[in-house]
Amino acid sequence: MSLFICQHCGSERSNNNSWRNHERLCKENPDKQKTPFREYNKTREKPWNKGLTKETSARVKEASEKSSASLRNKPRKPRSDETKRKISISRKQLFLEGKLSGKNKIKFYKDNMELVTSLYFVLFENNSESFLKIGISELGALKRFGAGYKAYSITIIKEKYLNAYVAASLEKVILKKYRKDFGYNPKNFNGRTECFSIDAKNAIIEDIEKLIEGYSGDSEDSNPKAIEFDSLITRQIKTSEEWSTEIRDRNDRKNYDRNARLRPQLAKIDFSVRGSMNKASKIIGITPQKARNFIRRNFPDLLS
Repeated sequence: MSLFICQHCGSERSNNNSWRNHERLCKENPDKQKTPFREYNKTREKPWNKGLTKETSARVKEASEKSSASLRNKPRKPRSDETKRKISISRKQLFLEGKLSGKNKIKFYKDNMELVTSLYFVLFENNSESFLKIGISELGALKRFGAGYKAYSITIIKEKYLNAYVAASLEKVILKKYRKDFGYNPKNFNGRTECFSIDAKNAIIEDIEKLIEGYSGDSEDSNPKAIEFDSLITRQIKTSEEWSTEIRDRNDRKNYDRNARLRPQLAKIDFSVRGSMNKASKIIGITPQKARNFIRRNFPDLLS
């Protein structure tokens, strides 16, 4: 088989057509043909949204809100008991290794009330900046910050071992209350969404002490008592059992309101006719494939 060799870069091609097109666009060819894509990349300095956030760009904020709205109230695919058991075992192992993360972290703690974790409040300092950080860690604050934080001097201001679900809930309350007005965003820092400026130090310390007032014992084996918020706290946290019940009831109310809104519209559809699922999917806001399972689960009488 004859090979065709590019006269500019020396690369080999197996047929004449491939060789001819390569030479026409070869990077080493001083007279290479210009293409719209190549010209676009040459003139573009950086992506339009690089370095922008919802707080600094209306366009980013609008895109984020559209994305959130498209996913809101979409039913999830139900998992089998065996799948749930495997996920639970896997996440418990991550907890023991100090690697548990993700948006479902609080839900995992709620389902495993025997777990204990550290709620910490620390100060980071170096020659160019200083800021505060709150967080939770299964390993404790000292082990949480390893080699990736050598650029900073770290001082532990407050640390308390609590029931993991209680600690995660308290962290969420502090972030919600202070992040908007005192948030600080250090560059190239893992955990920057949990950082605050130095100005908030005294107020956060005071609130943390008020939040965990009534908790007895500093060891990991201690059991948390009921936690009550002071009048300064805008949101009330109850005991872990009451908190779990409140979340479950709130989700039930949301589902009830959603179903009450959808039922009159879906009742007008004749599901014995071809194409009915396409109509239903547009009303619900999901794909036709998922619409049948959603209706079977929430409105079984409409399919009978």
